[in-house]
Amino acid sequence: MKTRIYQIIPELDAHHIKFMGSADMRRHYGDIVPAEIYGCVYNGDLQTQDLEEVFKLFNTERPTGYKGHSLSVSDVVEQEDDCGNCRFFYCDVFGFQEVRFPKEQAELI
Repeated sequence: MKTRIYQIIPELDAHHIKFMGSADMRRHYGDIVPAEIYGCVYNGDLQTQDLEEVFKLFNTERPTGYKGHSLSVSDVVEQEDDCGNCRFFYCDVFGFQEVRFPKEQAELI
């Protein structure tokens, strides 16, 4: 499955939400994750769509081309199906929350 990982760019994080849960993010930004403070640190195909497997992979066996830190709270995982439909998931304190993420505003790192 086509997968992209987005992580916060520290210099753009005015509200210091990096490594904070979705409740803290929503307190500052509402229901839409602020893609303009994120950069894409991975863009590739994975053999799994299970988010817990993705979490494990990016913490133990990072794929070639991965430019970020271990997958952590505040990171966003994008999954794109074969039809081009995308879903976005905020890595939260416990598990993942599906979120709105205007990826066209994120930087490509």
